[in-house]
Amino acid sequence: MPYLLTGLIYPDSSSFIDEEGCIKDIADIRLESIGVTLTKVTLESSNSETGVRGMNARFVFSSKDGEIDETDAQAFADALMVTLAVLYDLTLEEPPIPVRIHSEQITSDGILRTRNIDDYETNNLIRYHAAIGIPNIALYKALQIMPVFYKNQSIMNSASFYRESIHKIWLCEEDIAEIILDNEIPTSIVEKANIETAYQNAFKAIEAIIGEPPSNIDRLRDKMVAQGIDPDEVIGGSHLGSAEETIIKKVLRMQRTRDKKAAHGKTDHSRDIDYVELNDKQKLAKRIILHTVSHLSQ
Repeated sequence: MPYLLTGLIYPDSSSFIDEEGCIKDIADIRLESIGVTLTKVTLESSNSETGVRGMNARFVFSSKDGEIDETDAQAFADALMVTLAVLYDLTLEEPPIPVRIHSEQITSDGILRTRNIDDYETNNLIRYHAAIGIPNIALYKALQIMPVFYKNQSIMNSASFYRESIHKIWLCEEDIAEIILDNEIPTSIVEKANIETAYQNAFKAIEAIIGEPPSNIDRLRDKMVAQGIDPDEVIGGSHLGSAEETIIKKVLRMQRTRDKKAAHGKTDHSRDIDYVELNDKQKLAKRIILHTVSHLSQ
């Protein structure tokens, strides 16, 4: 049986543009590496026999090799959610939920007849779950790498921690530039706790890939290289106030800060992680995830 993917609106256009600028039809999106096909369905409106187009268009996914069980269906929805978080720093207030439907509830012209769904909770979930639209090219890029997340539990865990970090606090470059200009620092104890939580989850995103960084530098370097991460790549710096350092130095510095200021309820050190430091380490976690995804894609 197919599943309706709540939370995501089918793009208005019927085409994606690939990396070479070529038009790709998206009537059916086949993710061959995980045996899943996505198709379009339009939710039936409450007062129309034919349904409403446009914003009521959604995705339905199914397996070509047989039924997808509920666990696999949720993993698929989760993988798409964390992929969007890592690629575009996009966190949905209502994460996508896979809702099992029957093929016969979909008409030949792609209308999902919600009136034929007897379960009250399922019907309401389909009708009223908040959904957003993703630009075609952005969604296309996300779907290209989403199977890597789906097939690898460690990268799924890492991306989930990253999503939780940016869901708690995320600042764009313009925000950071303004914070630096105004010399703004967090003073509220609640905000400091939120920053520590976001910082801790950013570190857990790194840990999920390379493990707890060992004290032996050579071992840490080997762990990074094994995941496709160049430990000597220099990142940071620029006008955003973060230090320009190698990835391995940033990871070690982040570990020390986490241990002293974010990992414990009671500490002898000041709880003074600021917005610039958090932003820098969230970008570090994102870079490590994307390097690992690229490595696993080869």
